Amino acid sequence: EISLGLVGSEMCIRDRSQAQLDRVVAGAQLGVWERDLITNVVERNHQVTDSLGYGREELKPDRESWINLVHPSDAPALKAKLKDHLEGRTELFESEYRVKAKNGHWRWLHSRGSAGQRDSDGKPLRISGIHVDINDRKRAEAEIVRLTKIIEATPDFVCTATESGQILYVNAAVTGVWSESESGCSWIGQEMTALWSDGAGRRLMDEAIPEAKENGIWEGEMVLKSPSGHEIPTSQVVIAHEDEESGEFNFSFIIRDISEQKRSEAARLQHLSLIHISEPTRPRLI
Repeated sequence: EISLGLVGSEMCIRDRSQAQLDRVVAGAQLGVWERDLITNVVERNHQVTDSLGYGREELKPDRESWINLVHPSDAPALKAKLKDHLEGRTELFESEYRVKAKNGHWRWLHSRGSAGQRDSDGKPLRISGIHVDINDRKRAEAEIVRLTKIIEATPDFVCTATESGQILYVNAAVTGVWSESESGCSWIGQEMTALWSDGAGRRLMDEAIPEAKENGIWEGEMVLKSPSGHEIPTSQVVIAHEDEESGEFNFSFIIRDISEQKRSEAARLQHLSLIHISEPTRPRLI
């Protein structure tokens, strides 16, 4: 009776543990899979098929049916990483790749697993792991790449810096005029007062950054000097970005060359003054 009681208790504990694990997997929306390397049979939980829009009966329980869904450009790397792991060259199988959903769209997955069961010769018998849907992350990364290309292509001078003025990024327009620091190194990590040593950098530090930190944005105009001494009138927008975790601030600087605008304004004012001078003086009526 005692033996049966212990067995029953162990089964109850296992059932509770399995139920808890199932809740964790469901809550984390993890796709769980296991492949028998001898029979090539693959077991998957419903999260794998549900996330792609397939019914469980639509996806055959074998390796080939899954590989057929993988994007052709991603399949070679996926197979190579799996082979490396099964042949013992890596401790963990891990890969990011696209899979075709039922609606025809490609979704990004992050798969990772390991061959936890091997025979006496070290040959893997089973491999198991998880799939995580990373489609939103990949879309965000693609958007960052797109925006970076736009920033690199714009003729505006764009840079980011810390609150202390340490430069984190400059775009191609900046390096096209201010090619490198006096030490011959990249501007990244240098101080803004080194990039614009004519006083503009100090004004940005003393005026623009504090106001942007307080109000979220600062706008103004100032003249920058190129390395050749050429004066460049500019309009500037400084935007503050607060890190939610650390509370630290970084700042984006969007600086536009308004030389043409200033020349047009000067020409218009000169034209108006010439018109005023050329107007005949009318006699006053008595």
